[in-house]
Amino acid sequence: LNEPWCSSFLSHTAGLHAPGHFSAQEGMLASHHLLLAHGQTITELRRRDPSLQLGVTLNFTVAEPADPDDPLDADAARRLDGQHNRWFLDPVFNRRYPSDILADFRAVEPAATAAFEIAVRPGDLDLIGAPIDVLGVNFYHGDLVSGHPQEQVPPSGHAPVNRPGHSPFPAGQDIHTVERGLPRTSMNWEVQPDRLTRLLERIWSEYAGPTATVLCVTENGAAHDDALAIEDGEARVHDPERVRFLEQHLSAVLEAIAHGVDVRGYFCWSLLDNFEWAWGYTKRFGLIRVDYDTQCRILKDSAHAYRRIITTRSTH
Repeated sequence: LNEPWCSSFLSHTAGLHAPGHFSAQEGMLASHHLLLAHGQTITELRRRDPSLQLGVTLNFTVAEPADPDDPLDADAARRLDGQHNRWFLDPVFNRRYPSDILADFRAVEPAATAAFEIAVRPGDLDLIGAPIDVLGVNFYHGDLVSGHPQEQVPPSGHAPVNRPGHSPFPAGQDIHTVERGLPRTSMNWEVQPDRLTRLLERIWSEYAGPTATVLCVTENGAAHDDALAIEDGEARVHDPERVRFLEQHLSAVLEAIAHGVDVRGYFCWSLLDNFEWAWGYTKRFGLIRVDYDTQCRILKDSAHAYRRIITTRSTH
């Protein structure tokens, strides 16, 4: 699976992706059945060929309280981390859903939580917790949050959405995004390479390391409004923001490796400009520009930079 949070809560609870529903219960049930399908598939594939390297890819945030000493801010960060990260990490690695988040769900969505608990049958969590060899880590940005209302920050595709009924988090009440003034991509996501280092270290120390599960950064990248230029009769795309993004985030991965995290790979999202979920063709993540009318492909400056980085294993 890739990003089951997106195909459960972002799709069935926030309505931002297909099927576009606004149901806390559907999001909970979809998340469980996606994880159950993952566990059943891992078990069957391992039965057929024990030599296979198997895993799952989850998308993560780094949830931080605006004021760690403020109980409301700290609780907002706990609930965001629990619903975005631990809701999937805990069953995969520890064969349980986080009890604090279940209690949060029960407090605000009692009927939905009861339906979810009935749907979790005996043996399900043992299947979901079937050992994996690799955990894919998708990371684009973190979230600084508060339990106090803030000036409205335009919502991004994955950040908390504060409009009632449109949050991807069933227990998302009073989780407010705090503006940090950092550079942003065209997805309105903050650029935070140091949070990737922190995320990898946290996942390694709390989940992957104790089970000897290696990590791969399976998605990391930036969308920008790239401009096509003709220079000396040749088409070029200068994307200095994406070049800096790659250099900074690959440096962050190397820093995590230097700190003892077993990271085996990095995959940039994306090689080509592509159809990007509900945003269609309006967001360009590619290292290579695609002219959608002619299918002509042009290596952006970031493609040349990426080739240099992976050839020399240096971001300088």
